[in-house]
Amino acid sequence: MTQDGPASSQMTGAMILRAYLVKTNGEPLYGRSYDKGRSSVEETVPPQVRACVTLFTSSGSTAAGQVYALKQEGMQWAYMFFKSFAIALLASDDEDAAHLNKRMTSLGKEFATAYGELMVSWSGDMGQIEGLEALVNKYVTMNLGSPSERVSTAIEKLVDANLEAHNVAYVGVFDAAGSLVHGSVPDSHLPAIRSEISHGVIKAVADVVPNTVAIEGHEVSILRVHSFTVAVASYKDESRLKAVKAAGEIAHSIELLLHDESESSKPRRRTRKA
Repeated sequence: MTQDGPASSQMTGAMILRAYLVKTNGEPLYGRSYDKGRSSVEETVPPQVRACVTLFTSSGSTAAGQVYALKQEGMQWAYMFFKSFAIALLASDDEDAAHLNKRMTSLGKEFATAYGELMVSWSGDMGQIEGLEALVNKYVTMNLGSPSERVSTAIEKLVDANLEAHNVAYVGVFDAAGSLVHGSVPDSHLPAIRSEISHGVIKAVADVVPNTVAIEGHEVSILRVHSFTVAVASYKDESRLKAVKAAGEIAHSIELLLHDESESSKPRRRTRKA
């Protein structure tokens, strides 16, 4: 069983208090709590969560990949259903619905890919499976709000440097809500890019291959890294290779930047003087 440990700085302000993975028949798979800045294993899944999962599953009107929220004393239980399992999150009542959707969709898709076959034959708690704790933590605790001033400043420098270094039409970096953090994206291109962001998932690591969207004669390469989306457009009637290269470099730099931000925010152990 994984040991309890301190949560990251993002957890201290997290609005998610509990996270559970449950088979659609109500059989518990895994659970974690995020209270008072600490992350710990939940040994049992609350009976009401298991009951809600089986009730929703038995209903013919329950749609896969949709958030179902139940309000309860200033909090909300959010459920999302996949082929053979469900995710249940306990969140504050004011947690953004779009953020809940992205967290749960992204976690569910990666869990299904990594552990889907194993889950079918697994009996009992999956907490001993290597990598599961990290998988749940990274999506539950990922900061989907506005970036810190330090990250915003670093992104501005990245965007400006890449505009100078690459012969591309424009570069833009967006946050999870689709707001432009920095860039030179034309207003007429924003709706199409924001549509891609709203229908996409968040990624704990940068995409390897960009998604390409045609907008007003431009081929726009879109890469996701954590809660950010990088959009780089080639000039009309030109190869998209320059845009792909620029998007990849920016996404990789953002990945390193966020890693450094996370490491610097971790509490350091004090050493005793001899």
